[in-house]
Amino acid sequence: MDLPVEFPAPDASDDFFLKVQLERMRADPDLRAWCARLMGRHSDGAVAGHCGFHGPPRAVGRAEIGYTVFPAHRGQGLATEAAAALVAWAWARGEMTVFASVAPANLASLAVVHKVGFVQAGVQMDEIDGEQLVFEVTRPPGT
Repeated sequence: MDLPVEFPAPDASDDFFLKVQLERMRADPDLRAWCARLMGRHSDGAVAGHCGFHGPPRAVGRAEIGYTVFPAHRGQGLATEAAAALVAWAWARGEMTVFASVAPANLASLAVVHKVGFVQAGVQMDEIDGEQLVFEVTRPPGT
C-alpha cells in the first residue's frame, strides 16, 4: 500500500494528531480500534484519507469521530460513508451518543454531519482548531 504525499500532512496538524493517536494506542493497545485508521477507496484500494475516533471514549470522555479526505478524493461521498460507518461501529460497541466537532466555515464537513443525522449540541473553543460547533447523534431506541 502506497501512502499519498498528503499523509501525513506537511503542516503540524497531522503530526500532532498522529502523535496523540500513537500515545493513546501505546497506553491501551486493546482499545486501538478506537483510534485513527486509513480510509481506503472501494474501487481500487487507494488510500483516500483517514478517519476514526479522537481516542477511546474512556480516555477522551466521549466517542468523537474525525475524518480527513485527501483533495484528489473529495466529492465522492467518502467522508459521509466513513462518518456513518464510525457511528454504527460505536453504537455496536454500546455507545449511545457519538460526537463530531466542526469548524463553522467547513461547509463540506457540516454537510457530512447533517447527512449522517448529527444535530448541533453546542460550541467549544479548541486550543488548536479554534471555534468548533459540536454535534451529536444518539442511537435510536431499540437499535
